[in-house]
Amino acid sequence: MRAFLLYLFLLIGTCLCAARIEIAPIKELPNGKLEVSAICYVSNISPEEAVKRAVEKACDEAIQYSSGVQVNSYLYSLQSESSTAKPIDTIMSLLKLSAAGVITEKQLIREESLLEGNTLVKRVTVQLRVLKQKGKSDPSFKLNATLNKQTFVEGDELEIGVIPSLDCYLMVFNVCSNDTVYCIYPNAYQAQTLIRARSNYKIPNQTAKNCGLALKPTLLPGKETDMEIIKVMAVKSAEYIFPFSQQSQYGSISSLRESFLQWLVSIPRDQIEEIDIPYSIHKR
Repeated sequence: MRAFLLYLFLLIGTCLCAARIEIAPIKELPNGKLEVSAICYVSNISPEEAVKRAVEKACDEAIQYSSGVQVNSYLYSLQSESSTAKPIDTIMSLLKLSAAGVITEKQLIREESLLEGNTLVKRVTVQLRVLKQKGKSDPSFKLNATLNKQTFVEGDELEIGVIPSLDCYLMVFNVCSNDTVYCIYPNAYQAQTLIRARSNYKIPNQTAKNCGLALKPTLLPGKETDMEIIKVMAVKSAEYIFPFSQQSQYGSISSLRESFLQWLVSIPRDQIEEIDIPYSIHKR
C-alpha cells in the first residue's frame, strides 16, 4: 500500500511538472460576458490567497480589455523608490477605481494547481461582466495635479495643486488600501465651486488653513507603512457631482469601492476627467 501511495504521489507530481502554464486569450461570450484566465504564484502566501489574487488580476484584465486603460507607469517608479513591502498587485487594484469600468458580475468557473519548477502556481478562469462608461473622452479636457510630496511620515501635511484646462467642478478623494474612499474636497472649509480654466487651485487653500484645516495622512490600524492614492476628478456640469451625504474626518463623505464605482461609470466619458497620484505613508 505504501508503495502504491508513493507511486501515486510521483505520478501526480509528474503531471503537475509536465503541465505548461498557459493563459488563454480573453474570450467574449454570447451573453455579453468575458471569460478571463489569470495566474498567481504561491510564494509566501497561502493557496487561497493566490486564488484571490489571481481572480483580482482577471478582473483588472477584463477592465483593461473593455476600456483600453493602461496603469499609470508613475506607479512603478513610486513603488521602486518606496520602502513599503505592499504587493504591487494591490496598488494596481486601487488604481482601478476609475471611470474605466466596473465589474458587475463575477463567477469563478475553474481553479487549477500547476507547477513551474518547484513553485506552485494557481490558475483561475473567471467569467465577468464589465459595465463601461458611455461615450469618448474630450481631448480638450485635461487635469494637471500634484502633491507636495511622494512619501509622507505620519503627521506631515498633504497639499494638492490642481490646474484644469476647462471650467469645471473639482472633487478630490483619498483612496485607502482597505477599499474605503474619503472625500477631502469639497470639505467644511472649502465649498464646492466652479473652478476656472487654467487657474491653480490649492487644497487646502490659505483660507482653509487659517480656519484650521490640515490634511495629514494616517496609517490604518496595525500598519507600519502603506500606500494610498489621491484621486482628483473634474466634471463639466454640477449635475455630475458626487451625492455627498455621510460625514468623514475631513468634513465630507466616505464610501465603499462598489458604490463609488457605480457613480463613476454613470457619468458620460466626455463630461469627466480624472488623475491618480499614489503616495506612501510611514510611521514616525
